[in-house]
Amino acid sequence: MTEQARAGGDCGSGTAAAATLALDDSNDASLLLDGLRFCAALMVCCGHAINLSGCAWTSIPIIGVMIFFVLSGFLIAHTLHVKSARPDYTLGDFLIERVARIYSAYLPAFLLIAATDLAMAWAGHPIATEPTGLRAFLGNLVMLQGYPGPLRLGVSTFGSGGHLTTVAAEFHIYLFVGALFFAVIARGRARAMAIACAFLASAMPLGYFLFVPGEASDRSLFVLWLMGFAAHAVASAFAVDRGTSLLGVGGGLALGVYWWLKRPVGNEYNIGCYPLFVLSFLLLVVGGRSLHFLSSSPRLAAAIRFLASWSFSLFLVHFSVEKVIFALCGRTLSAALAGIGLSCVLAMVFAQFTELRHKSLAVFLKRRLLPGHRLRPYRDAHDR
Repeated sequence: MTEQARAGGDCGSGTAAAATLALDDSNDASLLLDGLRFCAALMVCCGHAINLSGCAWTSIPIIGVMIFFVLSGFLIAHTLHVKSARPDYTLGDFLIERVARIYSAYLPAFLLIAATDLAMAWAGHPIATEPTGLRAFLGNLVMLQGYPGPLRLGVSTFGSGGHLTTVAAEFHIYLFVGALFFAVIARGRARAMAIACAFLASAMPLGYFLFVPGEASDRSLFVLWLMGFAAHAVASAFAVDRGTSLLGVGGGLALGVYWWLKRPVGNEYNIGCYPLFVLSFLLLVVGGRSLHFLSSSPRLAAAIRFLASWSFSLFLVHFSVEKVIFALCGRTLSAALAGIGLSCVLAMVFAQFTELRHKSLAVFLKRRLLPGHRLRPYRDAHDR
């Protein structure tokens, strides 16, 4: 559900050599992350279609969400590490970028979901399984679905958007962790503002962190996100040679297969499942730093970038699309395949007007909300 900040750096050979982690076209690491991002979205889409069809049940959507969260933690750590090196990069810049990245796709997708729910109800084929009242609508509009904080501000998910709880959780984590980061590195008034922001955004992340039940629950996802965040520091500390990189990628794939075979099906959110999962991810990233199999093929690299470019849109729109297909065509395997295909086509088109415009939206907001931003160049052209 999140973006890649790409930065330059030397990824030459060596062992245990501190180096800036480069997520660009100079190696395969960035393409591996992009591929994982698309795979995660497709897993959620396909898994939900299978489950909604009634033909079988699979925990693939859970694993897709887990990939999203470990990716998110890793890439936010990279964004903060690289961009905070610029003296003019502030908490305001970070918050605007996060809001633009999420809301550029989330807001139009949520409005589309609401309109679809109303249209299907009017046509006599209701698909909403959650409340559709004004309170739920407004709460979801401002990311309060599943909010455990004070004043009873939390609401359920809206209509057919039952999968959007994790989007709100991730959004609050962005604000909380980003603010804490700037509370550490900033000084004076900027530090005070960062502390205040972290306090205001703390309810959902800390609620997820402090009240993690033992059974399967997405409330443990903040722990996984933090492990992804920490994995960035480890990945940044090592630049390995080609031979070691091949071992790393091979080991990561083998460990991932082992985790898949040994995982407690349906209980993947259990914290005990996370260490091997994150280690597999980490080996892939470290190994990809010195490999060029993917990046050496412009067409293959472009294809992977393209698929990743609409992955968040696919996550947002697929659930309602599939419910519409099942409501109109019945719960069959062919309807599931049609729902997956239509979701992908719609997401590709939808992203062109929403998700892919987030950088322009960030520039627009910065120039109007941050004093002096109009006078300095926007240097985030390589953000994903």
